[in-house]
Amino acid sequence: MNLARPLFASLFVFAAACGDDSESTGSGGSGSTSTASSGASTSASGATTTSSTGSDTTSTGQGGDASSTTGSAQGGGGSGGDTGGSGGSGGSGVDCDAIPAGPFEPTLFSDAFGGSEDIAFDGLGNLAGKSGSDMLLVDAEGIETILAEGIPSAYGTRYRSDGSLVVALPAVGRVIAIDPDGNESDLAEGLNGPNGIHVGFDDVVWVTELPAGRIQRIVPGQGTQVFLGSGQAPAVNGIYVDEGRGIVFFTDYGAGELWRVDVAGAEDPVLVAPIAGAALDGLTMDVCGNIYAVDQGNALVYRVRTDAAGDAVGEPELIADLPSGVANAQFGRGPGFASTVLYAAGNPGDVYAIDVGVAGAAQAGPP
Repeated sequence: MNLARPLFASLFVFAAACGDDSESTGSGGSGSTSTASSGASTSASGATTTSSTGSDTTSTGQGGDASSTTGSAQGGGGSGGDTGGSGGSGGSGVDCDAIPAGPFEPTLFSDAFGGSEDIAFDGLGNLAGKSGSDMLLVDAEGIETILAEGIPSAYGTRYRSDGSLVVALPAVGRVIAIDPDGNESDLAEGLNGPNGIHVGFDDVVWVTELPAGRIQRIVPGQGTQVFLGSGQAPAVNGIYVDEGRGIVFFTDYGAGELWRVDVAGAEDPVLVAPIAGAALDGLTMDVCGNIYAVDQGNALVYRVRTDAAGDAVGEPELIADLPSGVANAQFGRGPGFASTVLYAAGNPGDVYAIDVGVAGAAQAGPP
């Protein structure tokens, strides 16, 4: 069901945890955001939509078509590692030893997602996230469309190749898929606090269970399979699977640590990098194989440069200090969203755009 509605900004109090998903709408903006006038328009699907409170979109680096940078993002996901730095160019044509150093200045892109732990790009020009009990789509111009209603507390959010949105529902122990028409179906039930989500190019859904310290895989046609058993990944939260290097990266939320394990699960997990005082949540990666980790506890984003084996090269680098809470981050994908811009979001509802000067790795989702 694609219903349109306007964006309402209201105060949302951030709770520092692995993701307190209050059913609130919007958030108090940064105070420096310009407001676009509301005007009804019609989407391609025929649903009436409304221009949301515009958040200085033109200054975030997403203006124009992202196709010029998307090509490098599809080059190979930073696998390989032919430089002395982080993972090589992965065939992207990017000089991975010369990418800009942080920190970078974030810009408020949207305050539409009050109560959203995570966001995801559909590759078609929309950013998906939760607002109150609605699953919402917002395009680069701030136009909103309701994808589905009545969604309970939700954490990890990613797209599959068929255009369905995969969402972790921790309070009810389920992972669901929402198709482009807003219809819901269960992918897995009986989970223990499903949290982080990663979808592979084969549509395998990787899901973390923080209370159980476990990682599971939801394999199409085969159901749920344990990857790391209970207690093998303590306080596991964010997850990113680098299929090119065959590495599963994940975070220990309580210890503030980034870990890795081979995708076959044949070896014990290896500590990649500790970040003192951090409460590490979501993960993503650029074309050079650098891992971006969100410190939810302090509203910070770090970049960890890694080599071909997935080990850290140097100390974690501060990428951005955000004005309000963030839990996850994704590189831009699709029309209107530049692939060199990292979008960070969290429960207060704000989404920040951070131009890091290097494209994100290829992502699963609609072609």
